Formats: sequence, C-alpha cells, structure tokens
Amino acid sequence: MPIRMIAADLDGTLLCEQNTISPATLRAISAAARLGVRIVPATGRIFSELSQVLCQLPEAEYLVTANGAAVMTREREVLWGNCISPQLLGRVMSVVQNRHTFAEVTMEDGRSYSEREEMQRMSDFGVRDDFFESIFACVEPVDGLSDFLRRLNQPAAKIYLSFSSQEQRRLAWRELEALGGLYVTTSMENNLELAAAGSGKAQGLRALCEILKIDPCEVLALGDNHNDAGMLRLAGIGVAMGNATKEALQAADYVTAACDKDGAAGAIERFVLNACAGKDDLVGVAGLSREGL
Repeated sequence: MPIRMIAADLDGTLLCEQNTISPATLRAISAAARLGVRIVPATGRIFSELSQVLCQLPEAEYLVTANGAAVMTREREVLWGNCISPQLLGRVMSVVQNRHTFAEVTMEDGRSYSEREEMQRMSDFGVRDDFFESIFACVEPVDGLSDFLRRLNQPAAKIYLSFSSQEQRRLAWRELEALGGLYVTTSMENNLELAAAGSGKAQGLRALCEILKIDPCEVLALGDNHNDAGMLRLAGIGVAMGNATKEALQAADYVTAACDKDGAAGAIERFVLNACAGKDDLVGVAGLSREGL
C-alpha cells in the first residue's frame, strides 16, 4: 500500500540544533509533497511554538499538536481536540505544587500561562536553555498560577512540567497517573507532558486520518521518544531515529540514522521516493535496519 502521509515528530526527529531542519531532509519532504503525500508534523509542542517550524515546512497543511490533544490546520483551525477539565486541572496543580517543578499550562483557546517567579529561574527546574526564548515568547507570566487557573475555569489542552531531579519526576509521574483521566508521557529526560486521557499522538493521528480519509496503514511515522511510540505502532511503517529512546525503538518497524545524520531524509527516500520509483533497495539510506527490534 503506497504511503499517502508522513507524520513526523519534530524535536530529535526533524529538528536538530537551533530548531532547524537539515537541507537533505527538506529536499526529501519537498519531493514527497510533490508526489501528493501529506506532510504532518506530530509534536508535543503547542501551536504558538511552531511559527519557526512552519516557515521551514510550507508543505505542512495539518498539524498534530500538544501530544495529540489538538489536531489543527496551519491557519490555527481546530479540527479535533481532547482537553483536561478544569476540575482535573485543579487536582493536577495540587500535585505539582508539592514538587520542585516548572509548569506551563496551555488552555483550550491556545493561551499558555506559567508562574512569574518560576519563569525567572527556569534553569533551576531543568528547563533546557534553548527553550527559554520560545517560553518567554509564548507564555504569559502570572502570580499564583493555581489560583489564576481556578478563577479562569477553562479546560487545558496540555500541561508541560520540568523537574529539578529524576526522583521528583518519578514521584510526580506516579501521583499524576493515580489521579486518572490523564495521558502522561515524556519527551525529555527531566520532563512530563500531560493531556486528557484518550490523547496521544496516535489518537491525534488517527483522528486526522479519519478526517482526510487516509488509512493508518498508508502512513509513514517518524519519531525518537516515548511520546512517539503509539504513533509508530499505529502507522503502516514506523521508523525510529538512531538517537531514539528504548520505547520508540521497541515500537518501530525500522531504525534509521540519527537526526543529525539525516535519518529522516533516509527513511522518506526509502519508503516514499524509492517506492514510487519502483525501487526496493536501501541506496542512500544511512543506517536503515531492523537491528535491535
């Protein structure tokens, strides 16, 4: 069955250093789009964090954002969504305030909020330096985040948490899962990302496939982390990057080269471009294999 959609994670998959996509990967994406293949970023990021990415990907008409909690067009129209209720959000914040945690909460309307004082010392909570600029650009600082959210009384699309230690993250993960009603995942060593139960990139991708009348078997999915595993299993062909976590590797059908070695370009060439040209070899595909699976 030919590939009609490429669903690709961003950080660690398409995006390498400084939020850029390599020339080789851009060429492969452009060639696939010219063949009529849909290009869909599938990311834990919220829409307001994607402007730089969308400038590099004019072919991307649809987006799976917030770890599958929102499926949108590049014009910001929400096609499908799944949000955390205000009541459950309050219980999450009760857990969070007992941990040494930086919290960014994105509401159903796309606006994001964080504690003002915590934004001034994000590095203390393990937030990566290269995230500072995007957080300051997209997030509104407030005093007393929990009380603010209680007064706002709106559903949340996503909650991003970053922890000062692995032990704090482990304990919080256990408490949050015990609340029920949440999809809890991670995309980095020291973070947690929360959405409503029934979210996840696989669920968002499935919803988009239904909208576009594309069978998931016609999807090539690319990813590198825990939050990509469901999407890799759902797709007809799931490819993990050479820099992928154990969870992503176990979920994938194939492993390609690392992000900084143009692994995404290699996978697109093999499963889309070569397939359309009637080729079935691995020429030009650095590291593509089933090894370790």
